[in-house]
Amino acid sequence: MSHTKEPWATEYRKTALGQYSQEVFDSEGQVIASMAWYPVKVSETTTATNREANARRIVACVNACAGFSTEDLELCPESGLFHLASHALQLVDQRDELMNALEHQCEVLNRNGYSTNKAQEAIARAKGES
Repeated sequence: MSHTKEPWATEYRKTALGQYSQEVFDSEGQVIASMAWYPVKVSETTTATNREANARRIVACVNACAGFSTEDLELCPESGLFHLASHALQLVDQRDELMNALEHQCEVLNRNGYSTNKAQEAIARAKGES
């Protein structure tokens, strides 16, 4: 099973029971999580809670990681987000290598009278030219 689709959001809002809660919800407003209140000592006489900050952090991380598999993200505690950046660089290198090979094959096919329209369209899209 997959996680709830992004984007996620958070808000301090009234629940169905009439109480207020810091909630994390999906694009349709369905609750994904309700943040628990727990005391954080601010001073000798004052306590507060980190629930809004925690909810904002969860939402920011989930939305920023949209498109990455959970399995790749689970590797992050060991190697941090650099693992994902390294993976992205490998994908860019693979794309560039495949693009060069496809462009070369198009040249060869064109010289021999074959149509490469579909391949040329794909190349243009990949380069952001169409």
